[in-house]
Amino acid sequence: MEIPNEKGVYVLVLHLNRKIKLRVGSLSYQLFKPGYYYYVGSALGPGGLRARIYRHLRSSKKVRWHIDYLTVNQLFKPVLIVYAYSTERIECNISLSLLSRGFKPYIRKFGSFDCRSCPTHLYYAKELNLEKVIEAFIENRLNPRIKFIKDS
Repeated sequence: MEIPNEKGVYVLVLHLNRKIKLRVGSLSYQLFKPGYYYYVGSALGPGGLRARIYRHLRSSKKVRWHIDYLTVNQLFKPVLIVYAYSTERIECNISLSLLSRGFKPYIRKFGSFDCRSCPTHLYYAKELNLEKVIEAFIENRLNPRIKFIKDS
């Protein structure tokens, strides 16, 4: 899978096929139910989208961010990534667009401690809903690109 090193915004979609309880850093233990988890992030630093997304896909890494607690757990399977090029910090816009499309905020402040407008950057849906994710990007005048992850 080739991801460009441009700066941008993305939604990482993970699938969980059974209920688990998992510690998520300062957010303590959380119960995760089967379904799809949508994590909204930005990649504005060195290496851009490529560096950030490849980091998420590595299961062996130092756990730093909330999303790392999910991505190092083998029960969470990466399914796909929707991303777009942007030099602006617009992950909150995407997050709020997902919220307005019926995605359920899952854990308050997950990935968004520094955000005043979003309840979270982690959303849940029982089913995969790629169309609504794409709509969220288009609503924000972005050109979404999709990468499916093999062996998910």
